[in-house]
Amino acid sequence: MRIRIPWLLAGLCFLLPGCAAAKLPDKPAVEELSRSMDSWETNMIIIRAAEKSGNLDIALGTAKAEIAQRPDNQEGRLVLARLQTRTGQPEQAMITLESCARPGESSVLLEKARAGLALGLVPEAVEMLQRSKEADPPHSLIWEIDKLSAVAADLSGDHDSAQNLYRALLGRQDDPGLRYNYGRSLISSGRYGQAVNILLPLVERVDMPQARVAAAAAMAKNKDVEGARNLLHGYMTDEDINRVLKGKKI
Repeated sequence: MRIRIPWLLAGLCFLLPGCAAAKLPDKPAVEELSRSMDSWETNMIIIRAAEKSGNLDIALGTAKAEIAQRPDNQEGRLVLARLQTRTGQPEQAMITLESCARPGESSVLLEKARAGLALGLVPEAVEMLQRSKEADPPHSLIWEIDKLSAVAADLSGDHDSAQNLYRALLGRQDDPGLRYNYGRSLISSGRYGQAVNILLPLVERVDMPQARVAAAAAMAKNKDVEGARNLLHGYMTDEDINRVLKGKKI
């Protein structure tokens, strides 16, 4: 069953380790670096830097080039699938994952669940997450599974369980992606004041432009229209600002 949630893809975009924005050379320089130091390790450095600085086209292109050259690189294939989901191509991510040599591994099931949520296949994604947790994942992957499980609970309509999980996870680590999704969950459940407090620390992040919009939307819902307008001033047109203040998508 497909469930379409307007902020789903935006939320899923930020389910990755958060960190400060990094400066990245321009695209020709990056491509030259990749050619001159051809290895998965070098490509992964480029991908991480590109993601941190918001250059998703470079990250995705580098991941595609890696798999074209080394198609048996399962780690690279997982990174490519995650980037495809993050850039609005979950169907392609599913195709990428079908070629994994070890399809029953926790990491593969996790990325299938991520793509499934982006496709609105919530019950199927929940099942994938459960299987991923049962497949003896490493400790670092359990953190990622729990983060995505919170999103799945939200999309299933169980906002209270989702928010309890978000709070527990944020108590362990103040992860920007978790904070964003927690804020969106609070908006969905009508807890606008709490949402503003959660989202405001994210509004200056260059890799999370939607956090500013979400914070402004929560402000407007919480009757602080002037504060919401000031938050968006200079970041979008007056027409788009008015749409946000009225609760419309832009």
